[in-house]
Amino acid sequence: VALYKEQGSLPRLPVPDLYVTCMKYLRSVKPLLSDEQFAKTSDAVIEFALKDGPRLQQRLHKRAKSLPDSSWLIDWWNDIAYLTDPEPVVFFVSYFYSFKEIAPLLRPPVSPHRAQCAVAAALVVEALSFRDMIMDESLTPDRAGGRATCSSQYAFLFNSCRIPAYPPQDRVATYPLRCNPNIIVLRKRRIVSLDVA
Repeated sequence: VALYKEQGSLPRLPVPDLYVTCMKYLRSVKPLLSDEQFAKTSDAVIEFALKDGPRLQQRLHKRAKSLPDSSWLIDWWNDIAYLTDPEPVVFFVSYFYSFKEIAPLLRPPVSPHRAQCAVAAALVVEALSFRDMIMDESLTPDRAGGRATCSSQYAFLFNSCRIPAYPPQDRVATYPLRCNPNIIVLRKRRIVSLDVA
């Protein structure tokens, strides 16, 4: 079981230092503000750092300790980045594929009028192969700087969807990988459910 074998040894997402964060914020807004606006903003940040900031910082540390197997940020990140934004996730958040002049790369060679189907079929085969590695957990974790990265999001790569809700936010539904052996194919205004099990 390669995919999740290093999960327990991953470093935790640290809670950033309050004062370092305040200084980074001031550095980031300075080019955008007039001297007068920056002075007012600096006063507000200093007041925050001395009054409400320490109490909120303690709450962040408490939250981090209460989630030993997860990140203190993950739920907020998912809510803001994925579930409260009404824009289409596929276009603005998810990965996508773009192909240019791919017909000459196909083996065996394919005529240009059949290239779209050949590329789609090759993409489906490779995506399902990748899905199989997630299902049997044989996929090797991604690495950055020689260290494994978190693999927990692979559980949402296939068989998950965002279900619209109003208000205040959508919700995520995830279905068992083995219970969904079909893909949907659109071709010449026809929709076909294709069993790929």
